[in-house]
Amino acid sequence: FKGTYHKNSKSISKKISSFLNSNELQPLSNIYVMPLKNHWLTSDPDEYINKISLQVTYINQETL
Repeated sequence: FKGTYHKNSKSISKKISSFLNSNELQPLSNIYVMPLKNHWLTSDPDEYINKISLQVTYINQETL
């Protein structure tokens, strides 16, 4: 995602929740935010680029 996590946390949370629900997944871990482009590369926080990672599992593992 582009920008800071603090500024975008509500919309990011909604997108992650929607993705997990539509794919019958549930989170197993915390969300980890990894900066790819931050204050070292740009002075504009709106230009920051971050990657989100979290571990997930299927809700119903019996179908696998």
